[in-house]
Amino acid sequence: MDRIRSFFAPNRIAVYLTAIASLATALAPVVADLDTSDTIALATGLAGLVGVVAKWLSGWQAHEAREADTLQRVETAELPPSTPTDVPA
Repeated sequence: MDRIRSFFAPNRIAVYLTAIASLATALAPVVADLDTSDTIALATGLAGLVGVVAKWLSGWQAHEAREADTLQRVETAELPPSTPTDVPA
């Protein structure tokens, strides 16, 4: 179950979709018999897409780092005593 969840993690989906878009951009000029200006437009669009995905992935990694740091702090935190020691008798 964890393998499936990690396979469909948002960061991996972003990388997969970017790779598919890159492949489609590389194949489009050949398949559709596009001229140079159309090919340049596709490449420019892909460059913009890659920039957005790179920024998103950077933010996602920062989010994961914050979560890991929070989890580490929770795991290493000392628990309060189970019986109060400052209650008057």
